[in-house]
Amino acid sequence: MDRMIYVGMAGAKMDMQRQDVLANNLANISTTGFRAELQAIRAVPVRGDGASTRVYSIETTVGYDDSQGPISTTGRPLDVALQGKSMLAVSALDGTEAYTRFGSLTVNNEGVLMTQSGLPVLGDGGPITIPQNAQASIAPDGTVSAKEASGKITGIGKLKLVTPETKLTRGEDGLFRDPGG
Repeated sequence: MDRMIYVGMAGAKMDMQRQDVLANNLANISTTGFRAELQAIRAVPVRGDGASTRVYSIETTVGYDDSQGPISTTGRPLDVALQGKSMLAVSALDGTEAYTRFGSLTVNNEGVLMTQSGLPVLGDGGPITIPQNAQASIAPDGTVSAKEASGKITGIGKLKLVTPETKLTRGEDGLFRDPGG
């Protein structure tokens, strides 16, 4: 009797998780830079010390689709499209380095290059800051330049692009992080 109840409960729980993943993927289908979540489920017997059990546990693997999505032209000088598996480094709310594919960038009142959600974009030397009253532009290689009112163009830094060797983990905030720290 206990096995039937457990199997039914575990199946219902996995169906709820599957619906969550599908709903999230559908809700973000047109979100720029979104990585669809993937889920695999299988039943495995419980093994280990102690009394043997007839109950099976369910093992899940949640990952994401890391294939490149379509690229669209926006005409905005601060929008970037990342090709391949590259990701843009940002400073997360907790101060850690995290990664995103969302390349719609802006400059805040202090001159810091930010994502649309307000996270500082990292360069090779930390957050990228644009001088006051300068127009920023980003070259195809990720070099950030500022054009002053006098017409002088100054190189400011380069976007920190990361191509992960291993799969990253997606956080609750939608940002990706290296599971090894």
